This record gives sequence, C-alpha cells and structure tokens, in this order.
Amino acid sequence: MAGRVAQEAQIARARASISRSWGVDAASIGFVGNVAEGVSIVAESLDWCDGDNFVVGANEYPSVVGPFLARRSPRLTLRQARGTGPDRYAECVDARTRVIGVSYVSYLTGERQDLSALRKLADKVGALLVVDFTQAAGYLPLEASVADFAF
Repeated sequence: MAGRVAQEAQIARARASISRSWGVDAASIGFVGNVAEGVSIVAESLDWCDGDNFVVGANEYPSVVGPFLARRSPRLTLRQARGTGPDRYAECVDARTRVIGVSYVSYLTGERQDLSALRKLADKVGALLVVDFTQAAGYLPLEASVADFAF
C-alpha cells in the first residue's frame, strides 16, 4: 500500500527531525494529538494507590493538571508549588509523590523551570517528571531526556 509506506516514511522523517531538536533518540519519539492527551495516557497508565499525590506549579497549564484531577479511583492529592522560590517544589514533594508535572516555560509568566533540579527531586522520591515543552519548542534548545515524558 503506497499510501501507508509514504505515511510511515514521513513519520520516520518527523521522528528524526524531532530527535535532533529535542536531544533524544528517534525511537523514543511518539505522537499524540495534544499535551492533554499525552498526559492522560501517563495518568491512566500508573498504578495509583490511596494517598498518592502529584505536584504542579500553582499556575500550571490545565493540560498538565487536568488528566490527574480527572482520576476518580483512587482520588489523588494535588499539591501546588506556590511562589517563585527555588525550593517551592521540594516543599510539596514527599515519598507519596508519583508525578511532578511542569511546563518548561510558563504560558502565564514566561518563567523557565530548572529541569535539572526537578529531575533530581523526582529521582529522590522515585517520581516521574512530566514536562510540557510547548512554549519553548522551536525557540529554546531542549533536552527532553531530562523528563520521563516530554510533550
């Protein structure tokens, strides 16, 4: 099927281009319709337990927050890092934190997150780091490999 072959070739070219731009290998690139869909896949794929929490910034974009809040069983605890201090996320994270979700560049304030510090924080408690690169893609250099899931 010529159409299928052409489509698969285009997908391979897109993966190769994105992998160069985002600093990851092409095999790790997947495609979703939008950030909320991708984050929903992450939220639904985890084996959550009562008492688990996820941490986001107080002004985080809804596509990073909503899929976790939509879960009904078990209900998850939302912890919001407030302010601008460098330790605001660390104050919210504990042994029950499963996900730290951030936008690399805030849609609201333009603030850039320190992804290396958040990676260390996530590793310290065994949490996933989920990063929305929407506001930075095509503008800033990206190292998507710092995240467990990058959109």
